Amino acid sequence: MVYNEGEDMRVKSEEKGFTLLELIISMAIFSIGIMAVASMHGMSINANAKAKKHTEATTVASDKLEKFRAMGYDDPAFDADSNPHEEVIDGKYTLTWSVERIDLDDPDTEPPPGDDDAKRITLNVTWQDRGQTKRFEPGFEFVKSRNVKF
Repeated sequence: MVYNEGEDMRVKSEEKGFTLLELIISMAIFSIGIMAVASMHGMSINANAKAKKHTEATTVASDKLEKFRAMGYDDPAFDADSNPHEEVIDGKYTLTWSVERIDLDDPDTEPPPGDDDAKRITLNVTWQDRGQTKRFEPGFEFVKSRNVKF
């Protein structure tokens, strides 16, 4: 390009691109977005771990309830005088159950041993999660009747 004397010496540039400031701002916005995604990823991993423990605890309780269903009415596991009953499964989950005698003719009073029509079993599951004891509330209930066989 040849310039004559007195002409404007400014170069007209056809170059297009980003300035350093624009690049720094876009990198900052991108970094904030990446940090948010990384944080959500960590939270989802924690939520999945909690869900796994809840699922395992539910399965352990369900298995125990099925075993209760198969047991006889007078099985020692249903002794109301030995409350509370406890069993540890896989070293992780503690099953605790209590047994209450029920007289179906008068459900408001607990009948003496041998004079009951049914037993209410309340099963609770507890486990440790990061140093805190977790449990299902209110627990699982199962009624075992003297006269009904499964």
